[in-house]
Amino acid sequence: MMNILLEEYKKHKKFVLFYVCLCVFLAFFCGPFLNDYMPVSVKASTTTLSGEETISSLATQILGNSVSEIAGGYSSVVAVSCEPFTALLFLGIVENINRLCGSPLHMTETPAGNPIVLIVIAVFFVASKLMKSNETTQVFGIITLGELEKYLGLVFILVLGVLNVTGIATGVVNAVVSAASPETALTAGTDAVVTGLTVAWSVFMAIVSLVVYVVIKTVMSGLDVIQVSLSFIPGSAFFFETIKSLFAIFMVTINVICPPLGVAFNIIVFIIGCILFRICYNATRYFHSVYFRPLFKRIKGFDPHILLVSPKLPKRIRKYCEAQEINKQLVVPVYPLKYVGEEKVKKYDRWWWVANTDQNLFLHKRAGKKRVRKINFENTYTQPVYIRKGLWYYEIFSFLPDEKNLAKKFPKKEFSFVFSLEYFYRIEDILKITGYEDYTIIRENGKFTKKQRREEKRARRKEAFIQKLETLRIGKQKDEQE
Repeated sequence: MMNILLEEYKKHKKFVLFYVCLCVFLAFFCGPFLNDYMPVSVKASTTTLSGEETISSLATQILGNSVSEIAGGYSSVVAVSCEPFTALLFLGIVENINRLCGSPLHMTETPAGNPIVLIVIAVFFVASKLMKSNETTQVFGIITLGELEKYLGLVFILVLGVLNVTGIATGVVNAVVSAASPETALTAGTDAVVTGLTVAWSVFMAIVSLVVYVVIKTVMSGLDVIQVSLSFIPGSAFFFETIKSLFAIFMVTINVICPPLGVAFNIIVFIIGCILFRICYNATRYFHSVYFRPLFKRIKGFDPHILLVSPKLPKRIRKYCEAQEINKQLVVPVYPLKYVGEEKVKKYDRWWWVANTDQNLFLHKRAGKKRVRKINFENTYTQPVYIRKGLWYYEIFSFLPDEKNLAKKFPKKEFSFVFSLEYFYRIEDILKITGYEDYTIIRENGKFTKKQRREEKRARRKEAFIQKLETLRIGKQKDEQE
């Protein structure tokens, strides 16, 4: 999990650094300033505590006030991470009702409570649920409004972090000042400690909320992808979307009624998310690479000169190819959907198809190990390997060698790997390099052969029928002559 998070950090390093700098700035200036309170100018004589307060009471004050702030502000992070549209809509409704009733609930105001924002979220919520609850439009809904929902949730988490930095900063400063000795004023050194502690704690919680969002949202996106594979079951999409929405509403309700209990539930959900993170990350990466990115590139137009050697080949696999002196004429990321073999292959995991005119290798970087897994279908299987163009991807596959299976109209596959439609204009080059057969042409030839056989059979029947009529006519003439 840490390797994946580190990889994601490297991809979005500039964004994370900008967010950290923004939070540091707010912790230094905006928190005390917005609350009309500057830590360097406050004297300890304003405290109501006795001089017998110790360092332990100081820690208790800091943690107590900070946890209260977290429960009020960050308690909605997990709910928003699970279902941004649902959680924000329900949270906005609760905030508006609470405001109209005189604010009986002690809850933090968020941008979701703004009426205009609430109406916009409601429109997108209805459109998203209608699309994602229907099996026929589910994939399109996930790669369009589903992606918009993901970024909306991220924006909300960032805004929430910025708003809470000010509250946490002031809470920590007040705790430090309250626990100080009343006989002495805050020294310059104490001011520095107060400011440093404020910055560290508030920025830490802002980054934690971002990590929680990434983990939980990745898990939910992965579950969406897994559910797509069950779309052949009628009503499965509607049932799955309903369960997700009810769970998000439950989390928001718990956080509003009892924030500390909500924090406890959030921690439990986050731990479960960490356990499922790697599996769901693979499924999400597969969906983004095979469905989402090619769809928008298709609108723009596929690149007719796309490179056949991907520059994103992992360092470990690149070193393996160099050690084995493999001439890389083709390097394409592929994803297994089915594999029948001695070694277990995880569905949706990313492999690399490394090929030239002499060999086709499928390589995979093992997590946490130096070894590279290798599959060579020419040496493993006796059946020919085909490539076919589907609706969403290109598929590399071979049939089970069982004669009964091959005689079926839809024979079972021995393995199935898929790759992106981005290589649409280079598929002829890929077939030439790999030596694999274009199953679309074979299927068309098969259909043409079957059509020929049907026409020949129809012609024989017609000829037999005409011959039978001729025989009956001759027999009738003989009867008339007699």
